[in-house]
Amino acid sequence: MPTKQSRRSLFFTLSSFALFLCTLSMQPALAGDKEPSGHKIHFSITESENVDNDRVSITFSHVAQGATPQAVTEQINKRMKSAFAVLKRYPDIVAQTSQYNIYPVYQKQLISHWRGQQSLSIHFENRPQEMAVLDEIQPHLEYKSMQFSVSDTRRKAVLEQLTRKAIQTYRKRAQLIASEFASNEYQLLETHINTPNIPIARALYARAETAMASDMSAPSVAAGESKIQIQVSGNLLLKQ
Repeated sequence: MPTKQSRRSLFFTLSSFALFLCTLSMQPALAGDKEPSGHKIHFSITESENVDNDRVSITFSHVAQGATPQAVTEQINKRMKSAFAVLKRYPDIVAQTSQYNIYPVYQKQLISHWRGQQSLSIHFENRPQEMAVLDEIQPHLEYKSMQFSVSDTRRKAVLEQLTRKAIQTYRKRAQLIASEFASNEYQLLETHINTPNIPIARALYARAETAMASDMSAPSVAAGESKIQIQVSGNLLLKQ
């Protein structure tokens, strides 16, 4: 039967052997973590394209006044109902209303009357037949603003094309850098593809002095363009 001392000696022997195996298994990993040798260069390229704005958003509103909040609500509802009757003839238009904003108006610290407002926003493709809705809604609601943008479908299609083009340009730039540094061998260590947010075209707002007029003329505008761009950046290693 092994003594207590022999068991302790066996334990230390096994522990030392396990530590030896662990050290051997770590050596390749440590060797693999070694920084690659050579000249490291960071570079980036950008590809962009101007795209016609094919989406339009228009905001209308109506301000009403009355002796009671209920009277104000009824006036607003009547105008909104008329506007939605117009929109029924345009099934491709997406409409969204805001919450009521009704508040008291004071004179000499007493409630004189109530005032309220509600907005209606419509979104649709920028087509002449759809733009006619602007003139049809204005007898019922006041025009507030209009802005143009690129639709999600169009944006995704353009981004796919730009991504392919950007990657090709990126690879050619890497080859050019290696060639100019007289390096016969290079390696792309990492690559980042970044798509900046597309700015919305500048909104066209009604002037304050005319915003209350329901018969205000619709603005004559061009949809314009938006710039879509993609940037590819990374690190290039020129091997020695």
